[in-house]
Amino acid sequence: MSARLIQFKSNHSELRMKSVLAGHTPELIRKLLEGNVDAAFIRPLTDMPEGIELTPIALEPLAIVLPVNHRLAIAGGAISLDKLAQENFILCERNNIGKLSDDLMAACHQAGFMPLCEQYALQVEAIVPMVSAGFGISIVPDSMRNSLHGGIMFLPVENQKLNTAVLLATRHRDASPAIQKFRKAMTSFSVVPD
Repeated sequence: MSARLIQFKSNHSELRMKSVLAGHTPELIRKLLEGNVDAAFIRPLTDMPEGIELTPIALEPLAIVLPVNHRLAIAGGAISLDKLAQENFILCERNNIGKLSDDLMAACHQAGFMPLCEQYALQVEAIVPMVSAGFGISIVPDSMRNSLHGGIMFLPVENQKLNTAVLLATRHRDASPAIQKFRKAMTSFSVVPD
């Protein structure tokens, strides 16, 4: 995402927006509706409030994150979801990630189990340090591998197409030239399949 933002700034140095944020989706949506930010990169919620326009930007694969000394990490390679049935999961609270949680639960159910969860994180970004500290394992957006936490390994999910969308959220019918140019610039790099 940062490469897209750098390119946009380079091409449109005359434009100023209040802020463009990524992070905790419900909080970003609230700030957007209040007019405190102009745009935000979010993950889809199951129920989106009215007044928000969503533009698909990217489709990102999910990956299994585990401590490096975990038996599945030591074995390496893609991991079948059913191999995680007895693992302690660290999950994000559903009301904070919505569709990602629903999709993950559906995939686990299809693999024959419901995740055992003893630890919850407020944000997806908090999961990786918890895995690093040994609280359990998780399935997170693959971009989380760019975090600076040691002692963890990211492995692909075997035989599953688990993905999450990255969306650009703006206020519905925001006609500001800056927002229109920003939306156009972000979608010109879009990697979301038709």
